[in-house]
Amino acid sequence: MNKYGGKTGIRELNIDDFDLDTGKCITNNGKNGLIIFYQHWCPHCTDMVGEAIKANQMIGNKNVIFAVHGSAPTNKIVFDRFGIMGIPSIKFMNSYGRITNDYNGSRNAISFFDAIKENSKKDKEDKEEKKDKKDKKDKKDKKDKKDKKDKKDKKKQEGGSFVKRIRKHRGIVQTGGKAGKLKKGYKYSGKKLKNGQAEIVKISKK
Repeated sequence: MNKYGGKTGIRELNIDDFDLDTGKCITNNGKNGLIIFYQHWCPHCTDMVGEAIKANQMIGNKNVIFAVHGSAPTNKIVFDRFGIMGIPSIKFMNSYGRITNDYNGSRNAISFFDAIKENSKKDKEDKEEKKDKKDKKDKKDKKDKKDKKDKKDKKKQEGGSFVKRIRKHRGIVQTGGKAGKLKKGYKYSGKKLKNGQAEIVKISKK
């Protein structure tokens, strides 16, 4: 009953090859290509078998052509999941295994080959675009994380509320923010420094 499989080089899929919830083929090994949905009694399906096998041989190991035979009871569930109404139905599959658009071209080896090649190019561009977006997001997240850390460090240096530090400067003991008091043995001279701060001097011992 099956038209593919074995020496044809085109693997027959069944329900175990799919995750029906996500609509993906889970055994495509990261390759993109075509999936042919067919019935053994359909003359149009039979006519294209040789062309599909030829296309698969032209492709080699870069991409894949798979087939799903509709007469197997569980495969009917697969047909329903992907909305297969007429046969043969041919759909594109990307490298993530997701079943995407319908193939509406001619049913000959050259057309199959060209369509898979074009789909492969688009798939590669989509991957690169996703990678660029991810790289930009990672770069932004890294920058945001660094900015947050720099802001936190700056707050620590300025004596933020979450940190208590003691700093000595010109006879002043400063705790936390800007508040401070004179150390024992120091006094204000009554003069101001160039920066506008009051001058602090040691109390001379007589």
